[in-house]
Amino acid sequence: MPKSSFQLVPLSSADIPLDFDIVFETGDVGGRDAARVVSLCEAAMEDGYVVGHPYPTSYDITNPFINIHELAVVLGQYWRLDGKLIDAYPKVESDEGSSDIPVLY
Repeated sequence: MPKSSFQLVPLSSADIPLDFDIVFETGDVGGRDAARVVSLCEAAMEDGYVVGHPYPTSYDITNPFINIHELAVVLGQYWRLDGKLIDAYPKVESDEGSSDIPVLY
């Protein structure tokens, strides 16, 4: 089963980079920061949802250990996503129409 490895940069200088591996087929998490990832995911599962981008969008969380879209939402609150995680972040359709204002990252 393929293992996905991630090294995420924090959105805030108050946090540290996150380095972990995950096998989505089994939900196994490993690496230096596995315990932190597990703790965040378990808390999100207990709550049943997280609020993410675009704020205040609520996302249901059932099992981010096997669902990359849910993992992206959980971790995207605190770290800059890259690679597979940014591609997996749910896209929300806006009913407010288009805007000519560019989004800056």
